[in-house]
Order: sequence, then C-alpha cells, then structure tokens
Amino acid sequence: LFTHLHTYLPLSSNVAGFLGIMRVSLLTAALVATPVLAYPGMKNTFAEIQSRQGKPNNGGKSTELLGDLVDLDDSKLTSVGKTVKQLLTGSGSPESDDSYSSRQAGPRSVHQRAYGSGGGGSSGSGGGGGAPPSRGGGVFPALGGGSLPIPGPKNVPIPGPPSSKGGSCPPKDTPECAADTCCIWKYIADDLETSFRGESGRCTDFARAAIRLGFHDAGGWSKGTGQLGGADGSIILAPEEIERDENGGLEEIVEQTKTWFSKYQQYGISMADLIQFSANVATVVCPMGPRVRTFVGRKDSSVPAPHDLLPAVTGSADYLIELFGNKTISSYGLISLIGAHTTSQQRYVDPERAGDPQDSTPGVWDVKFYSETIGNAPARVFKFASDIVLSKDSRTSAQFKAFAGPGGQSAWNEGYAREYIRLSLLGVYNINDLSECTKALPVRWAGIGFNAADQGNVDQWLTTKGPVPKIPDQLREGHPIGPPPRPAGPGGSKGNTPAVPTYNTPAVPSKDDAPKGNTPAVPPKGIFPSVPKYNTPATPPKSDAPKGNTPAVPNGNNPSAPPKGNSPAVPNGKTSSGSQGSQSGYGY
Repeated sequence: LFTHLHTYLPLSSNVAGFLGIMRVSLLTAALVATPVLAYPGMKNTFAEIQSRQGKPNNGGKSTELLGDLVDLDDSKLTSVGKTVKQLLTGSGSPESDDSYSSRQAGPRSVHQRAYGSGGGGSSGSGGGGGAPPSRGGGVFPALGGGSLPIPGPKNVPIPGPPSSKGGSCPPKDTPECAADTCCIWKYIADDLETSFRGESGRCTDFARAAIRLGFHDAGGWSKGTGQLGGADGSIILAPEEIERDENGGLEEIVEQTKTWFSKYQQYGISMADLIQFSANVATVVCPMGPRVRTFVGRKDSSVPAPHDLLPAVTGSADYLIELFGNKTISSYGLISLIGAHTTSQQRYVDPERAGDPQDSTPGVWDVKFYSETIGNAPARVFKFASDIVLSKDSRTSAQFKAFAGPGGQSAWNEGYAREYIRLSLLGVYNINDLSECTKALPVRWAGIGFNAADQGNVDQWLTTKGPVPKIPDQLREGHPIGPPPRPAGPGGSKGNTPAVPTYNTPAVPSKDDAPKGNTPAVPPKGIFPSVPKYNTPATPPKSDAPKGNTPAVPNGNNPSAPPKGNSPAVPNGKTSSGSQGSQSGYGY
C-alpha cells in the first residue's frame, strides 16, 4: 500500500508494510497524545494524510485519493474536484437522478414488484427478468406449441426522474448545445440506449460488453504505473491491446464504439470518455442498475497499457485482493465491482458452454449473482472459479452475504456506483478539470423492481444441460424467450427435436448470428476494420478452460499472495483445470 516506499527502497513487502504501519502509527500517537493541537488545522492535516494513504482497514470502502487530487490543496479545487474528492473518500452520494427534462412522449411501462433479497422465479430459481415483449417480438415454440406467458396483473407506468435540475437539452448542432458540455452526451446516450436495451427489457450483449470494456480500459493501471494506463481510451486507440488474450470477446463492442466515435468525434469528445460514459449508460439501462455519477474531460492516449494488470478468472483470493489493492480498490470495492457478472453470459472461459449465464437472471442488474454464487444455482448457471474463492474467503465472504441478503440490492448499487467512479478515474490526472454530465444519462426505468413476462421460460431452460438452439443468442440480443425445446446431444431427449450442432461448430455464421432487434448492425467499412460476427470463429479462443457445471475451485489460501508490484502473477499460470495458460480479464 505504500507506493513511495516501494518505489525508492528495494524492501520485501513485509518490511515495507511494517515500516509503513510504523510511519502512520508514530504520527497517530504523536497527534493523539497531545491534548492541544500544535497549530490550527493539524486535525485537517491528519485527515488529509489518511485520505491520501487510504484507511488501514482494507475490508472497508476504498478511500485513497487519485490523480491530481493527491497533491491539490482544497483551496485550488473546482466544484467537480471537491465533489470527486468527497466521493473518493467515502462521502457524498455516488448515484444521482439529476437529468435533462424528458423529450420523449409518454411513459414507458413495466410490471414491477417489490425486490428485497433477490426475488424468486418459478422453480425457486428466478427473480428479475425483463419487461413484457414489444410488438413484433419473436416467440420460439416448444414441441407441441406454446407461447410466452401472459404479463403480470397490470403494467405500472414508470414515473419520470425525481430531479430535472439539468433543464431541457438544446437541439443538437445549435450554439446552445455547443455551449453546454453535456448536451452532446445526451444525444450519444440516446443512441447507446437503443443498442443496450432489448425487446424483452433485459440489457443486451452490447450493454454487457460496454461495461466490460470500461473495466478493461481503466483497469490497465496500478499505483506503480504513474501516468501510463488507466481510463485513457488506449484499449481502442492502441491496437495491440485488443489482441491480448484478456480482451478476447471485446472485438464487437470495440468496433461498435469506433463507429459511435466516428459519428460524434466532430463534437470534441474523447475516446476515453466515450468508453466510460458507455459503461454507465449500459449500467442504468440494465433493469435495476444504478445511475452512476458520470464525469467527462479525460485525455486520450494511444500508448498501450502495461501488461498483466487485469484479473484472471482462475486467480486466488490473495492474488485478486492484491491486484485490486494496487489499484487503490479495497476488498470491499472488489466484491462490489465483480457483481457486474450478474448480467453476463460467459462465452470464452468454457466455449462448450458458451451462452450460459452467471446467475439465473441474465441481463438484469440484480443480486442473484451473490446469492447463487454462495448457494445453490440452476444447472446451467456458470460460476467463475475466482468468484467462488472470493465468496468463501474470510476477508470477503461477509460482503457476498450482505449483498445477497435483505436490503442487498440498494447496498450493492451504492457500493458499485462508488467503486466504479473510482475505477473510471484510474490514471486520470486532470480530475479537477472534469465536468459532471450525469444529467445526460438515461433515466432509471426499472429501479424498484423488475419482473419478466418470459422468466418462467428462462427458468425452464436453466434446468437443462447441453446445447439448446437459439436461446443463448436470443438472450444476448435481449429478445423475449419462448418455451425451450428439449436439448439435443448427449443426455438430451431424442424425440422430434433435431440434433443441434455445438455453439462454435459452424465455420460460416448463419443469419441467426447477426444482431437483431435493437442491436445495431455491423458498422460499415471505413477507417476501421469490420466487426466479426458472434459465432464466426470455427475454433474457440486460446484457452484450456475447465469443463463441467462449475470450474474447479483453487484453494483460497494457496498459493500465497503474489509479490508486490505492478503485475502480480496469476498463481502457477494455470487454469482451474490445471492446464497451462490463464484466462484473464474476466473474459465473458
């Protein structure tokens, strides 16, 4: 934790830690032993030292300052600088409903319900889900017919945002819009929202990928990298980054983000801002997601981020806590951030199970990920080995239980929002000059609760094993799900259901592989290369990922934590199956 000590003295981590503790302890003793402060402001000075180094309890919220805020005196802080400093040190609200007044006619509607400790679906596996399907939504019949279940009792209109301090958004391409830093971001948000919300109400694969892209761009920074890496757009602007194994699966969202950037670059936006803004738009578009306070004004860099700074899905608890600690993110922050797995469907950790979700409500921002990681989950739910070891480790298990329990949804949303603000500012050294544009985000539309018209069909699919045609892709694209046919292949029924090829078999994608509904089409050819389709590769990405329902779990206490530094090594460099090579970057 003591970066400067590590930088200038080649000490072991234990000695460095001891000296760091001694340094703080001696100062603490000197201050508290004196009944009268030596000079006015000494108390504030001590508080400042604590905020710069972070509180010693790594199990609490992350509190270290970042970037230019580390050295700026309060008298030199702008209003945004003061706001961000409060958020980084644990005060202030990390969520906000401040928004432009709506330009849309008529409220949207969704069947809502109370959402306490995760809800529940049919067969005890559900909870969450999607809105009633829009007109024209596809229905995929099971053997003998069948259709989507009828939506809940009565659709309840979603109220508008409780705050409209942002006023109305000026028309695009007007002097008024140009004079408002956040105006163009409102139009960008409208574009993104149509790509991120599916017909079912669930967020789409583009939304999930946008969140992951935000993680991977910002995560390429640690305390020892200085002004290299972080939220600087390099994951797109430095072509070699997307070629790294840990960024596998991000190719499609990278190409789509390039298309959005080409459209709006003329308005002076940065790629770094677009990546982080897109992640926050995707988060609030996912049903029940928080509306994270959002800042713009980052600087772009085409210099690749350092290697080996992204987490591995097979990492031990020691490795992950150490890795995130070097990013100023506490173990509490780590557990808050990995909850984003609640919306995901993995594709690359185990290609034979491509499309299997990480909880029973994919595309919904609920706390089922926490409850189903520590408890029983339907057969098709795919648990990362790293998530399992964190859920069992003594330093982090209580946080899993807290988020999974009563009141966990609001607690997690607050925790995630605060920690993501921190993540999105890693490697940013002009924080004091940023502008807050939270008002440009879409309004919350399912913040209280969310129930799917088709969740029963999803629950039915979750109890099966083996390939089931269309459903994984339909979920990724946000379409409503009809009753699933019986799975084909080993263990499946041999009735009238035709055999289904495995997910990655076709060398040439079928029409069903192309994005549908609200998912944007492949970007046109231009200055950027074309985007690959979902299932194009005939051969899965390099990985010896574990097979089966749940990957083997590495021992949380062995191996020991990696040495301090910028790039902790993944224990043994192995996957959970024991084979060489590691899948890093949470490659879902």
